[in-house]
Amino acid sequence: MFFFRTSLLKAKLHLASVRQGMFSHKLQFAVKIPISWFDLWQPTRYAARLCMKIVVCDPISPKGIALLQQRPEFQVTVLPKRLAEAELLPVVSDAVALVVRSETKVTRKVIEAAPKLRVVGRAGVGVDNVDIEAATQHGTVVMNTPGGNTVTTAELTFTMLLSLARKVPQAHSTMVAGKWDRKLFQGVELSG
Repeated sequence: MFFFRTSLLKAKLHLASVRQGMFSHKLQFAVKIPISWFDLWQPTRYAARLCMKIVVCDPISPKGIALLQQRPEFQVTVLPKRLAEAELLPVVSDAVALVVRSETKVTRKVIEAAPKLRVVGRAGVGVDNVDIEAATQHGTVVMNTPGGNTVTTAELTFTMLLSLARKVPQAHSTMVAGKWDRKLFQGVELSG
C-alpha cells in the first residue's frame, strides 16, 4: 500500500475517470487514502472507496433527494422518520454529510459519533438545532439556506393580507355557526 498526496491522487483519479467516463467533475479531498498500484488501473474499484455517505434526516423535496442520488460518488440514505438521538448515532457513524430541517437535533453526541462528518446542511433559515460549537471543534461546516423559503413566506403574507381585507376569517366563523349576513362582511378593495 502507498499513501499518495492529494494532488497526485486527484490527477490519477481524474485521468482514470475521464477514460472510464465515470465522473463529470473534479474530486476535491483533503485526506490521504491508502491505495495500491492495482487500484490506479482499476478506477471503478478505487472509486468505490471514495463513496460518500449522505444521511437525509428530515423530509426534504424529492427533487433534492433525486439530485443527490444522481451523483455516483454519493451513497444517499433517506431516513423514513425522525430518529431519536440514540437511534441516530449508529446511522451517522460513517456519514460525511447530514441534511436536516428543524426536527432533527444535531447535538455534540451526534457530531462525535460521526468521525467522517464534514458538513451539516440545514434546509431552512436558522441553525438553532445544530450545536455550532461542537461542529466547529470537530471541523464540520454548518450551512443553511436562508433564502430558501422567501417566495413561500411572501405568498403567505399576501394571502393573509387579502384574507383580512375581505374579512374571510370572520365570514368563515359565522358560516360554521350556520349564519350568513353579507352586509357585515363587506371588505375593502385593494385598488386605489
